[in-house]
Order: sequence, then C-alpha cells, then structure tokens
Amino acid sequence: MWPQENHHFCESVNSYAKQLVELDHIVKRMVFESYGLETKKFETLLESTEYVLRGYKYRIPREGESNLGVAPHCDTAFLTILNQKVEGLGVKLKDGKWLEVGASPSLYLVMGGDALMVWSNDRIPACEHRVLMNSKIDRYSMGLLSYAAKIMEPQEELVDEEYPLRYKPFDHYGYFRFFLTEEAIKSDSRIKAYCGI
Repeated sequence: MWPQENHHFCESVNSYAKQLVELDHIVKRMVFESYGLETKKFETLLESTEYVLRGYKYRIPREGESNLGVAPHCDTAFLTILNQKVEGLGVKLKDGKWLEVGASPSLYLVMGGDALMVWSNDRIPACEHRVLMNSKIDRYSMGLLSYAAKIMEPQEELVDEEYPLRYKPFDHYGYFRFFLTEEAIKSDSRIKAYCGI
C-alpha cells in the first residue's frame, strides 16, 4: 500500500483488531454461559474462528440519488462488531421499525449474523440492518466479522419441542459460494435456502 511501508499504521490496525477480537470472545462467552453450554464447546468455537477486519466508506450521495448506501440485509458472519464515526447505520426492530444507531468512537454495535442464527437454532435471529449515506460528509466505519472455519451446526442443547431442529450442518465458506447464486438471490432467506430443514 505504501512504498516505504507504514509500520505505525500496521501496528495500530493490528492492536485495534486484537481488541475487537477480545470483545468478540467476551460476547460469545456471554452467549454460551446464558445457555449453559460447556466451556469446551466455547473453546472449540474460538479455535475454529477466523476474522475479517473491514474498513467501510460511504460517500455523500449525488444530487437526486437515494441516500441508501447498503440495502437491508443480514451478515453471513457469526458476529459482526461495528464502530462508526458518522451516523447512518439502522437496525430493524421486531416491530418492523428502524432504529438509527448513534455514532461515537466508544460505541460498538454487536450484531448476530446468519451463522449465529443457525448455531442457536433460531433462538438468536440474525440482525437485519442497512446503511444510509449522510448528505454532508463521507461516512467511515470499521467492522470485525467472525466466521467458522469448520462445519457449523445447531447446538443439540438448543433443540427441543419449542425449537425443533431447523438447520442442517453447514460449511461457512460453502455458504459464501451459495450466497450470490440465482437460487440464493431469489429466496426469502438465503441461509434457510442453503441449509434450512
């Protein structure tokens, strides 16, 4: 990226990513403990987790252009942790209304993705969200997304009469390949089209 490298930038990004990974671990531990799941299962999930740190930029909309930066969607990840300096992220609530999330350097939004929904057997729904562009300034945000590097499946402890088994085991990277296929795009729920029962 830089001809003479930029060690300070690389160290800063690496340090930031490590802190987000720690937050990811804390949130996952909270989820596991809330369902009374074994520590060994938690450790196994962490060992098989891969991370992607992404920077996002949304420009000012052009005159006459919609301010929709990213259409409503759910992430394919297990968890997504986002930080934004400029407002624009909206989260869909159960009643169908949109909650616009505030912006702050110290505010981190943790959202469950499709993989968490499968893992929890629909007990934790994937968080539908969108991005609106600001009319005055470019919008920047950072996101850490966590993915399972091995087969993901609903936890047997989370399958019961109220929540019968709803998903087959799935390969996270296979889901990526499926995600943009015609079959996936035409479906009401891509994850359910991929591995739903």
